[in-house]
Amino acid sequence: MLLLALFLGLSAPARSAPAVAASSSGYVVRADSGVVYLDLGSGSGARAGESFRVYTLGPALIDPATGKNLGQPKDFAAEGRLTDVEALYSEGVLTSSAAPIAAGMRAELDIEPAAGAVQTPPAGTSAAPAPAGRQPRWRSPWFDFPVAAFAIADFSGAGKDQIALASRKAVRLYAYPPQDAKALAEFAIPGIGSRLVSLESAPAASSGPARLLATFYDAALDRMETDVLAVSSGSWVLEQNIPWMVRAYQRPDGTRALAAQQLLDDETFPFSAIYPLIDSDGRFAPGDKALKLADSDWLYGFTQIKLDSAPAELSITDTHRLEVKSAQGKWESADSFGRTPVRLRWQNKLLEFYPPMPVVDAPTEPGVFLVRNESRFGAMAEAFGIFDNAEIIRENWSDDAFTPAWTSDVPGFVTNLALVGPTDHPKDLVVAVSTRSGKSSIWIYDP
Repeated sequence: MLLLALFLGLSAPARSAPAVAASSSGYVVRADSGVVYLDLGSGSGARAGESFRVYTLGPALIDPATGKNLGQPKDFAAEGRLTDVEALYSEGVLTSSAAPIAAGMRAELDIEPAAGAVQTPPAGTSAAPAPAGRQPRWRSPWFDFPVAAFAIADFSGAGKDQIALASRKAVRLYAYPPQDAKALAEFAIPGIGSRLVSLESAPAASSGPARLLATFYDAALDRMETDVLAVSSGSWVLEQNIPWMVRAYQRPDGTRALAAQQLLDDETFPFSAIYPLIDSDGRFAPGDKALKLADSDWLYGFTQIKLDSAPAELSITDTHRLEVKSAQGKWESADSFGRTPVRLRWQNKLLEFYPPMPVVDAPTEPGVFLVRNESRFGAMAEAFGIFDNAEIIRENWSDDAFTPAWTSDVPGFVTNLALVGPTDHPKDLVVAVSTRSGKSSIWIYDP
């Protein structure tokens, strides 16, 4: 804690700000646990995702030669990013702070240049095109808990999709997309120190509602388990407990499958093999034969896809690189992905429950969606799992490599994302966005 405190102190921003294309100034209306409300709404040009700065004005600068008032310097106190914008006000989260924030302090927004404006690159640089920042087409209300994971399926059997959201200790059910923050059903994971890490859905053995597979760490037994839950009479009912972790992945043919893995009491190699999860008359169990994988040994770090008409395996390496392995060879990304606050220290090994890698298996433009969570205070703070900003990236396969097709900046961090619809032409990309203040929202993008 002392190291972290010292590092936070050294990371305080200086009293200066980068030049911006345009700005709109206002005031802080309220500040509460890292969440800031500004009197700058959509009429001021504010948009979700934009950055803002909070400052105070210093004493006036008087020219000693002429006595002219040259203005007041800005003493910057904090920076942040807007998460919600209404007509007359906006809400944001702080990304860095050098001083306490209070109502009445000044604030200014960074506003992008108007559409069609041409910017001249600095001398000696090229104006290479960059992927455009994509905005969500729909956002849910804010929930008062950080989302660790979610799953989407027809859990009630009413013929409509619903979304199950996992906090650290509970699973809550909402309509899809969620229209309000009132849960339809709730299930609390028992045990002191238990912690949910992932959710998956499984179709019923016969026609009927889907079941939810909630994987969590059981502190009392020091192991990973999965509860199988079903909705009955408007409530979650526990049907089965499995002493395995469960995660979905996509096969090269585009079909979805469930896999299971156990943690072993072995510091040198704490993972069992990865097995298919079999549903036999409504009871789940690992299959007899392990999956034949190219090199993946972590359940939360792989999926499959067809590239150049051949099966391929996608995985996140120990150095957080995206790796592609197929009969044609191996490719590894230069950028890093997958870092997440959903993590566990077990047998002296850090287990990161990476966000899923949803795959689009369109024959002409296969792609994968990835998350890049950025540490709040740089690489030294990464070990603490403190993230403030994230980027969602769609990468398409072309010329033997994945390259960005579009990106979206997210004010907060992302723990889960999923595609809804056919795997070759999905209709929704669903993303769980959480903030350090403990709130979260579900965002939906056009894939």
